[in-house]
Amino acid sequence: MLVSTILAATAWAVPDIDTPLATGHAGEGVAVVVGIEDYAFLPDVPYARGDASAMTDAFALTMGLGPDRVTTLPTANREQLLDAVTKARGAAAGAPVYVFFAGHGATSPSGELLLVGDDAKADASVFVERSVSVQELAAAAGPDAVLWLDTCYAGVGRGGQALIPGARLAVPVYATDTLGGAQVWTAASPTEVSLPYAPARHGTFTYFLAGGLRGWADGAVGPADGQVALGELWAWIEQGMRRVEAEQTPQRRPAELDHEDRPLSSGPLEAAPTDLPSVRAARTVPTTPAPGGVVGGVLGPGPSITLTPPFTVTKNQLFDATGRGTGFEELRALGLGPDVDRAQTRIAQGRTATMIGATGVVAGLATSVAGLLISSGNQSDWDSYQALCNQGLRDDAQCNAAEPGMSGAVWVGAGVTVGSAIAIPLGGRAAKRARNDLATRANEVLR
Repeated sequence: MLVSTILAATAWAVPDIDTPLATGHAGEGVAVVVGIEDYAFLPDVPYARGDASAMTDAFALTMGLGPDRVTTLPTANREQLLDAVTKARGAAAGAPVYVFFAGHGATSPSGELLLVGDDAKADASVFVERSVSVQELAAAAGPDAVLWLDTCYAGVGRGGQALIPGARLAVPVYATDTLGGAQVWTAASPTEVSLPYAPARHGTFTYFLAGGLRGWADGAVGPADGQVALGELWAWIEQGMRRVEAEQTPQRRPAELDHEDRPLSSGPLEAAPTDLPSVRAARTVPTTPAPGGVVGGVLGPGPSITLTPPFTVTKNQLFDATGRGTGFEELRALGLGPDVDRAQTRIAQGRTATMIGATGVVAGLATSVAGLLISSGNQSDWDSYQALCNQGLRDDAQCNAAEPGMSGAVWVGAGVTVGSAIAIPLGGRAAKRARNDLATRANEVLR
């Protein structure tokens, strides 16, 4: 009997938020956009780079702030984030400051909500000091600021993995920030994970935020009037995320929305989409084939497991949202064979580049050492002969010979060493990117 699991999901076409939409709206204020996708020591954040790109266009063109009033940071540590927001407030001259952040969030032991910098490590003793508290960022942005944060604070990334293994940074119910008049909208409640919306290749919160600014929010509160106000945008984000059955609930602080009628965009706006695919949390898939299992791409009555998207990569292994390691063969059984083949080829190429790089470093160093020894010997011979010339014991053309320079082998070896040293991290990064791309593809299919 066949198990009723479809091996290849239909590719949903959803309205995109990546095509810039210039509305002609003359917006006021300045914006800072941060999208940290690649963390040096923590799990990556799927689609954060694309989130930042879409919001950069939304601020500059859809809201009409203008490109020169938008600062985009593709990555940022604590100091860079605070510096950018502080400068933006100075440039705003009393106008609103908008901050968008896509990346990791967490909570300090004292209950402060944190935005995690790109250099934070999975070490509780230094984690907090390399992060920025939301309260601190709000103070830097000023009383009229609006912070849109596609992150969560349970110490869990978009893929469901703990940022600090063995630690659960849950937000206590009493954790409240003094925001000094700023408004903070976050993608999820304290105990939820901020997840991606795979059909759109964006964070779920970001997708409905940027879409709302494009006009989808017009009429979310009352009749449509050709513009999107702050209150309408919030209502649309709530409605839209419920519509796709997102397993997260956006939050705002303070609970009472200030400046509800503030216009954010107007002009030639887009209509809200009416048929968006829902977010499916789990999928039953076959494991390694057993008798009656996967044969010729047909799933038979073999053993099965439950894999829960989204998938992410940590320490060179693919994990689902529950933390279960996922093998290549399981993904093949879901119809992802060509994607797995491409990923394995790229991973092998990355490993080869790393091995060649390591071998090149050793060979380059050996060549340089040999060159130094040759140069030392040549210099010693030249010095000895010149001493004889100076004593009148030699009088020939060699007495006028130029002093020998450094052997060419030294420079060749140095060049090989440097080039090979560069290849080592590039190879590792290529392999990591291949795994991340496979995780992204798995998310698209399994949703």
